Amino acid sequence: MTEREFEKIIDGYTAYVVTVISKVAKERLSREDIEELASDVFVKLWERRNELNTQEGKEKAYIGASARNYTLNLLKRRGLLSTIPLEEDVISDNATPEKVLLEEEKATTIRQVIESLPEPDDEIFNRRCYLSFKIKR
Repeated sequence: MTEREFEKIIDGYTAYVVTVISKVAKERLSREDIEELASDVFVKLWERRNELNTQEGKEKAYIGASARNYTLNLLKRRGLLSTIPLEEDVISDNATPEKVLLEEEKATTIRQVIESLPEPDDEIFNRRCYLSFKIKR
């Protein structure tokens, strides 16, 4: 990937990256943090430019996943994330309003079921499934 191609990617995907970060962060990060994370995503993309398949449209999924993962990692480091919200599990290029609404309803239902579990089951479930805690044997 040439510098010129990379500049086109930055121009074409900056708004997308900022949107993904903002959606995942849900007002838990400042504007400066969001901008810094967006920069980090593009720096990492540049560092891995020779490993990536930059065919038309193929980079969008990678960039979106990177933005999401960088955001979740920062939230975890700052102690602002105890579980990974279900509605953030899918970042889709072809999301229609109907699909988004259905995903939100499904996430709400799952969250309600988890919250209805008795102690300590709900905590065990959250730690095991969303925080990837290991089970001591």
